[in-house]
Amino acid sequence: MINQSVAPATGVSRNNPSPTLPTAMAGSGRTPPPGCAQLGVVTEIAPTLRGFGIDPDPVIREAGLNPHLFDDGANVIPMPL
Repeated sequence: MINQSVAPATGVSRNNPSPTLPTAMAGSGRTPPPGCAQLGVVTEIAPTLRGFGIDPDPVIREAGLNPHLFDDGANVIPMPL
């Protein structure tokens, strides 16, 4: 059986490159709420893209996220359940 679930639309488009998504900034002792994931090692995406000569900010925005969330691995982002 093929799972054909689709993530909810984020509103990302050429006309709306920075949709508003629920996010939480890092905090001491913060446990991510249900449906969210801590960025952790994913913060290495930006330096990796830069290493390939790609500006990470447009790529991250296209995914519907604020690039500044990647400044701290303790930040959380929404995650499909």
